[in-house]
Amino acid sequence: MDHSTSDAGAPRPTPPTQASPGWDPQATLSRLRHTVNNALTSALAETQFTLMGELDDDARSSLTVVETQLKAIRDAVAAARPPAPAARPVTALAESE
Repeated sequence: MDHSTSDAGAPRPTPPTQASPGWDPQATLSRLRHTVNNALTSALAETQFTLMGELDDDARSSLTVVETQLKAIRDAVAAARPPAPAARPVTALAESE
């Protein structure tokens, strides 16, 4: 298996690509959403924490724009979730077994 190097220098497996056998696009999208959400959470928290402090008007204005853009990205990532499976009545579940 091909390995790439992480920031810490430790090798990590190369993720499967569309051409790889067993490639699961939903799992890939799920991992991507998870990774992006982790970074967004950190950036948004730091921005909001900084906005609670004393800032000059230019800095506050700039950070407010950053906060707005981070929230827009967060909302776009949330919208990329696949729809939840349709609910089935309990009787239908029992009959399918």
